[in-house]
Amino acid sequence: MNNNVIYVDFIFTHKKVSYLNYTFLSAFFLIFNHFKKHFNNKNKILKETLPKKNFYKVSNHLKL
Repeated sequence: MNNNVIYVDFIFTHKKVSYLNYTFLSAFFLIFNHFKKHFNNKNKILKETLPKKNFYKVSNHLKL
């Protein structure tokens, strides 16, 4: 979340940044934060993406 605050400050203080760069970078930060949120919760990701019967095997292997 801190990255977003710094980025917004940069946009409003440096108005020479083009609209295209703004939309590209804001989309990048949205995607980045989305994945960061998931990587911070590995157990949730494994439960959502793997079949339940394989979950315990994989989680034991990764020592979560």
